[in-house]
Amino acid sequence: MRCRRRSTCLFILAAAWTGVLLLFWHRTDRDDLSLQPPPPPLHALPPVSLEVGRPLRVEVWGKAAITDYLWQHIINGTTEARLGGLWTFGLAQFGRVTLTLRTGYGVQPSKVPQDTELVILVLNAHNDEKQPGALVWLELLRQLPRLRHAGIVLLAREDCSNNWLRQYVDDPRYKIRFVFMTYGQADLLDDKKYLQWPLGVATYRHFPRGVAGGAALQAHRPYLANLLATVYPGSSREELVGVLKSSPSGDIFIKTRADWVPKEDASREYMQTLLGSHHTLCPAGLNTECYRWFEALACGSIPIVEDVIQPATCTHDPLRLMKHFHAPFLYVRKWTELPALLAKRRALAPEQQQKEREHAVAWYEWFKQQMRQRFLEVLAYHFDAYPAQEMPA
Repeated sequence: MRCRRRSTCLFILAAAWTGVLLLFWHRTDRDDLSLQPPPPPLHALPPVSLEVGRPLRVEVWGKAAITDYLWQHIINGTTEARLGGLWTFGLAQFGRVTLTLRTGYGVQPSKVPQDTELVILVLNAHNDEKQPGALVWLELLRQLPRLRHAGIVLLAREDCSNNWLRQYVDDPRYKIRFVFMTYGQADLLDDKKYLQWPLGVATYRHFPRGVAGGAALQAHRPYLANLLATVYPGSSREELVGVLKSSPSGDIFIKTRADWVPKEDASREYMQTLLGSHHTLCPAGLNTECYRWFEALACGSIPIVEDVIQPATCTHDPLRLMKHFHAPFLYVRKWTELPALLAKRRALAPEQQQKEREHAVAWYEWFKQQMRQRFLEVLAYHFDAYPAQEMPA
């Protein structure tokens, strides 16, 4: 296929080059990292061209912190603060798909373009406090006179109790064609209309892009692993702290606290600890998935992940997306397995450690490109392949 636009050409070349860098690394054992072919596409939709077909001009209205991860880390779109920072405007183009971002406090239902035909809503329905705000925007869809298609990117509930969404997606008046959702839900995810979305880094704590590279990956790291976590009573995090205290080691950095701090920035100490550790311990919190997975990878620190379903109400593997894309994770079922794993990892040669760090960063960049391509292809299929009245069940 001929590449007609410079932005699309650069995207294709970057994706190809990152694929070469990855060398198809993947763990074939729970405590090892080795070579494996790349995965097949995850979405269950026919192929769709981003170059050939009618132009798609899509509004993206962001009312959740995950808007920043979608736009800045996945889409890599431009941004421009307006009205003194009251809201942010952005633009990105991929072939025939043009995305226009509007996000921030100043973006209100009465202020957005009422003649919109195609729109993506990025919403926060994470808990009872946030869900009413998301419902206001969902109800707006019925009021847009020219709306043809809508899609949702949703910060969903950590306990996976997201069935409330069905009434909106199944109701043709809302014209919702697909939903990308964090955490997911076993009886919703079908990789066609309901698709899993990564939690990403904590952009609300201003975690930056492009953290590790070059010298940061080659330099000696003083810590074999780190644990920076809020420890909830009765959680597996208490078990992990107990395991670490029972086998103290000078090359494990440990800092815990009892209460979560929602408004904090990504501190200098946190960043330096990730950049100074070859591994990052990632115990499950309220959900197995956490920001720490992606923040560690961005810093070239290998996540050691608790391979469990947390909470039990999710009833599906929360690591499904990561396992499909062969994330360079090391897994434990119980934290009592950790001392033996760390002993094995402590024996790695410095050259092997450096290769693993380089791979972690390269894989994460490749993964974000895969998410971008997946997002665009799903959007194009649902917004373009079928007129509104002919959408398949």
